[in-house]
Amino acid sequence: MRCQSSKSERCAVPQPREGGVSMRISTGRFGFGGGSAQVLSQMRLDSYTLKYRCAQANSAAKGPVRSITVGGCDSFATQDIAITARRDGECVSIEVEPLVPVVVEQCILTIAHGFARGEQVLLNGYQSWTTTAWLPAWVGMRGLRGVPQPIVDRYAIDMIGDYRFADYNQGLNYQHGYTYGVVKLDGRCALVGSLDESHGFTLVCTNSSEGQITLETECPQQVLMPGQAQRLAAYALVEGSKDQVYDRWFELSGIKARPVRPLVGYSSWYRHYGDIDRAKLEADPAVSDDEVRAFGTGSMRKAVFEGDLAGGSFLAGEVAGLVKRRESAADIVNDIIGGAERLLAAAPGLLAP
Repeated sequence: MRCQSSKSERCAVPQPREGGVSMRISTGRFGFGGGSAQVLSQMRLDSYTLKYRCAQANSAAKGPVRSITVGGCDSFATQDIAITARRDGECVSIEVEPLVPVVVEQCILTIAHGFARGEQVLLNGYQSWTTTAWLPAWVGMRGLRGVPQPIVDRYAIDMIGDYRFADYNQGLNYQHGYTYGVVKLDGRCALVGSLDESHGFTLVCTNSSEGQITLETECPQQVLMPGQAQRLAAYALVEGSKDQVYDRWFELSGIKARPVRPLVGYSSWYRHYGDIDRAKLEADPAVSDDEVRAFGTGSMRKAVFEGDLAGGSFLAGEVAGLVKRRESAADIVNDIIGGAERLLAAAPGLLAP
């Protein structure tokens, strides 16, 4: 078929293109045996949606949006583009090969899942300023709702996190995060996570009202030429205990544990910010008596401001660990200016309008 309009089309059961792969898994499930099976085993691949525009080579000119939704994990082809969808055990991938110049604008994988009332969800936050926490599946995300707009504008609160580009108004039972998400019931977990973010973040959303989990990896913002195969997304779908799903996801991602002990520290800034004194440290159970004494004797100042790595306290965290040498402010500024001058000399057209 050739999509002729910008309206979304729900495709019937497609026929595989020549040399392609057809793996319809409209009832395929990954779940658990035993106690939680009646809920978590209902998770299944529902569909994927691809939106694209036909384009001209080396041109920003693009046609109307064409949208295709394919059930299960089938491959599909139009006169514009060939889509290869694969499920190999715990891995799902979607790849396109244009037959004409195209720009792919969106690729969303939808997983159907009937959320239980006692089920919890953990979605990875955008960065350290956004929430990563176990929450009931049947609650929404507040975002900045209720914060007076003059306060948001005055202090640029919406610059902290993803508030300027993520939609926090999707409903009471909608949550979103990035890269991976985990659903949990009675101690058993199912993890959905990206295996490839080389060209963009992956948005992971849960909607308990609709019974859906969606994964959307940002598409490369460039014209794909005929024959230029491009993998748009690769995901892991794993199950087990909490430790098992993370270990397996890392294994499928090719991430190996480093042969060193993890570095764990404490920073008063992220608990008390600038409002810090001895009484607050003494009341904080995460701080040892030795660290409190170091704070009082000035050892923390010695580490942070003087760079004394041997005699200074590391209570303040990363700063002391990064200190290599002492330099005057003038030397630091001159070094920055010199680096900028060398960069401009190497790339004279860098600042050209």
